[in-house]
Amino acid sequence: MKVPSLSIAVLRLLTIISASILMTSCSSTSTSVSQETQLGDELIATSTTLIGRKDSNLQEHVANFLKAHTQNEFSDAQVSNIVEMLRTGTLASASNGDHNFISTWKQDDKEEIKTKIETLLVLFPKSAKSLSQKASQQELLSSQEFVELIVKANLDPTLVMGVPASSGEPDILRIGWGGSGLFSSVVEFKGEIYASSDVTGVWKFNGSGWDPLIKGLTNYNITGLLVHHNSLLAATKNQLLELRADNTWSPIGLELKTYRNTTLQLYSTSSSGVTCFAALQPYLGCIDKDGNVSKTPLSISKLKGVYFDKSDDYLFGFNDKKLYRISKSDGSQTLEYTFPTNILRIEKIDDSLGALI
Repeated sequence: MKVPSLSIAVLRLLTIISASILMTSCSSTSTSVSQETQLGDELIATSTTLIGRKDSNLQEHVANFLKAHTQNEFSDAQVSNIVEMLRTGTLASASNGDHNFISTWKQDDKEEIKTKIETLLVLFPKSAKSLSQKASQQELLSSQEFVELIVKANLDPTLVMGVPASSGEPDILRIGWGGSGLFSSVVEFKGEIYASSDVTGVWKFNGSGWDPLIKGLTNYNITGLLVHHNSLLAATKNQLLELRADNTWSPIGLELKTYRNTTLQLYSTSSSGVTCFAALQPYLGCIDKDGNVSKTPLSISKLKGVYFDKSDDYLFGFNDKKLYRISKSDGSQTLEYTFPTNILRIEKIDDSLGALI
């Protein structure tokens, strides 16, 4: 194992930091549901004198208001829709938290319903949760359609629909506990793409969008996904689970407290097919190619990353600045090196260079 030259290390560090910042910034761009002044309230207040006047150019006023106050693009038809909701008092009802008018939309065209709901989500983000519940009761749209509208309105689905996970049959709308969060990993398994979140569980790409894959999860904080032989595994905050044939997650019998897999290394697989995990407790948890699990005590309080190098008999583990060599069989370890700054990960770029830290 070699310490890389300064230039290589700096380049790798900058790449990792940039990726982490990008993921964090992406996760924080959603509009806050708790903003104090809602856009719809401002629109109603500035339109009051124009609503009752037939000769007023309410359409132009609404179009100019939306252009000045939101980045969402509204077509002429959408603006006309908002004008109609202003004149009929629909926006005023939504402003007061009264969504009973939604029951009158059942006979409307689905695209028109989508336009109206998206408009209300943009104008009244604080009412998004009650709006989603009312629309769900009326069965106006599918779960997937509603999630897409929430995202289009720059809202966070985990805030609009978030409730704790349960051990029972999950409601596909009820995902996560709220908060911004980020995606902890993306993997390909049997030709399909899966992504994990530390807030909303696991998602599967359907070709045009993402479907939640949460049946069997009792914790939506997924620290990372990995492919282990012919299985897709998910590491939650407290245990490892396997995706079964019926798309249900089931525990594999390895309970470990794990750290989110961003720049750190949640797991590593040896040449013989044994995968071991870094745990935030004094244990080394592993699973072999046949699915047998083991949990070996360590004298190290915790590990934030692990790495198999050339031998199956030992692996490297790190926490903060310290790098350890750990025996896979009995958990004994020696301190290999103490770096001046925290270790982010271990990577092999070229066999001739060895592993870089």
